Amino acid sequence: MENPNQSDASQISRTLMVHETVSQTPEFQEYLRQEATRDLHINMEAKILALQEVAAKKFAPHTSITHPRLLVLQMQEDHAPLQNRGSPSTPNSDAKGKIGPT
Repeated sequence: MENPNQSDASQISRTLMVHETVSQTPEFQEYLRQEATRDLHINMEAKILALQEVAAKKFAPHTSITHPRLLVLQMQEDHAPLQNRGSPSTPNSDAKGKIGPT
């Protein structure tokens, strides 16, 4: 049985090779033009960039990469600077007193 990381790595490599071949076809170019007119959270270009980043890091486990959604936001020309504001705080409870047996 193949190592899961090796299996994932070969699948990603195969996907990138197929994308390289398909990206030259007129049909795919038309698909990208149609995709560009829609406001998508994640598009094909961002997915491929993320896969290329994984491949560039030699498929090492537990490495961090840029999420495709962040790549889409960075590709937009009118994006505001991204800020990491962390998790929102938990609201205070309005409950007063203890809950007793019913």
